[in-house]
Amino acid sequence: GGGGGVGASSSVAQFLGRHRERFVSCKVSQLRRNVQEVCEGVRAVLDAGRVQDPGAAKHLREMSKKVGEVRLLQGVVERPRARKEVMGLIEAAVKVCNRHGV
Repeated sequence: GGGGGVGASSSVAQFLGRHRERFVSCKVSQLRRNVQEVCEGVRAVLDAGRVQDPGAAKHLREMSKKVGEVRLLQGVVERPRARKEVMGLIEAAVKVCNRHGV
């Protein structure tokens, strides 16, 4: 079953919150895939026009771009603070989503 998308019933905030939880404890090998799922999920929601507020949509688009650009690894090891950076970006986006009810 297509693991990462935002279900029709769940809000963008819930989707992001769930992924933020994953970053707390996921293995280094899963970091990249989790980031990909966040970016794809956000893009899908925006493409479907589910985020009506242009400000919120813009924030989400930028957030997904920034998350995708975080350098997660240094060789094979996790870069210090990479995970915190991703979680911080997701957290800010959750606040925006909650404010706009998406």
